[in-house]
Amino acid sequence: MPDRKDDTQWYSNKDLFEMLNSLKNDLRETQLEMRKYNDLRRTLNDVMESQEKLTKIVECTVSDLTKLKAGKAGRRQAFSDTREMILLGIAVGG
Repeated sequence: MPDRKDDTQWYSNKDLFEMLNSLKNDLRETQLEMRKYNDLRRTLNDVMESQEKLTKIVECTVSDLTKLKAGKAGRRQAFSDTREMILLGIAVGG
């Protein structure tokens, strides 16, 4: 059998153990960060959903106010027209 140099150990058992422990710690840290990210993402989604609802409410309120203002202006114009007709009737009849 030929003499092979790559039969030698690259890392000691202690080195491998320490590397594995380091990788486990990194994995735990990554998992924690992923949980934090997912929580933040859920919160952001909730905020965006709430903002959409709020925007719809504001749009409806503005629309309702515009309709009220238009109705008020219409009633004001009708009152003015009626008053002018009454004054014209008094002027003609009087």
